[in-house]
Order: sequence, then C-alpha cells, then structure tokens
Amino acid sequence: ISAAELPKELIMQCEGTTKLSVTLFGNAPDLQTDTFHFALRLKGGSLSNVDGNFLEGENCALAGDMIRCEVDTTSANHKEHRTAAIDRATGEMRLLLEAQTFDGTDTKDAPSATIKSLRTGVCHSGKTKSLF
Repeated sequence: ISAAELPKELIMQCEGTTKLSVTLFGNAPDLQTDTFHFALRLKGGSLSNVDGNFLEGENCALAGDMIRCEVDTTSANHKEHRTAAIDRATGEMRLLLEAQTFDGTDTKDAPSATIKSLRTGVCHSGKTKSLF
C-alpha cells in the first residue's frame, strides 16, 4: 500500500514516554525516562516533528492500519537511523532513534557515543476514533 493512500497532510498531537540511553566512550549507559507532548506532521510521505522541526521518517506508507516510516542519515562522523510506526485505528505510536557519533571521519570504527531513544505513546488528530 502506497503513500498515495495517506492523507495529503495530517497534524497529530502526540504524548507519551521517552526512554533514552546514552553511552559515551564505551562507559555504562546513562538511562533516562521522561514524558513528551509534541505535534507530528504527516505530509508528502514524510513524518516530521513540528515542534522540534526535524524529520522523523520518510517514505511513509500505510500497511493495514499501520503508518510506517524510516530514514537513515550518514555524515562524516555521524550515523542515524529512525523508524516510526503509528496505528491509524488507535493512534498508538512508536518512534525509535538510533544514533552513533565517531571520532574522526571513519564510521567503521567503534563509536565514541551511542544514543538510543524510544518514544511510545498515543497520537490524535481531533477525530473521535481513527487518525483518518
């Protein structure tokens, strides 16, 4: 099922919990939990965080009732992988970020920092039952 079946634009208010793990220079991870409340925009096959003005996923498509998106970025010393899944029927959402930073410019070496962030919660668009 393609992005053509998604709405042209959908703004969703989302809230839930973030679990964050930060590992620096191979030390034990620093674990944190927090709550969030932000807006997501699904437009043109991309999912973005309106409040933070950054991309959560690209090539979004509808598979059954699930909106699924993914994006990978790599620069000279940074790699990032993001996945997003939002249930159209219930609004349940899961956003995963896995990022690695490297000393120098070789992303094949062991990372100097690793971040994993899992945000789970519920999104709503103002409709009573489904997102669209």
